[in-house]
Amino acid sequence: MPLSKEDRNLVFNTPVIARQLQKYIEAKREVSLASIREVFPEISPKILERQLAQLRNRGIVTMNTGVYIATYDQPVQGESADHAWQAARILVRFKPEDIARVGGINIEHARQLCRTWRQAEFLVVIGRCGKVPIYKLYKDQSVRPIIAQRRKQ
Repeated sequence: MPLSKEDRNLVFNTPVIARQLQKYIEAKREVSLASIREVFPEISPKILERQLAQLRNRGIVTMNTGVYIATYDQPVQGESADHAWQAARILVRFKPEDIARVGGINIEHARQLCRTWRQAEFLVVIGRCGKVPIYKLYKDQSVRPIIAQRRKQ
């Protein structure tokens, strides 16, 4: 029985399709397109093919005789934001430095994520430590919110 979209978000701990595909292929080590379609039935074949092509182009998976094989070489974009979100859920009150330390991410990225999540009303400022804001989750969700961000290339 295929998982619903919501169940898949919880199982893979992310709503990002590319990340879910990567985790699924890594868990299976190698998997056919038919198996992927069984797990992701609501995703159109065109979008699924595009996502898999992007994973191949980035060196995350390779394809050999119709089977997708995980390379385990590179994390997918959004992984550090997933770690930061989990750190925010663990910590009751936090500064961006705390998110960076607990989530294992760059301090500048943690600051940007906190600003972005605050603007989207997922965080609230509850105080300051000098000039540094202290945040608390306003909307606690198990899955990181999807917020469009510009990425440096």
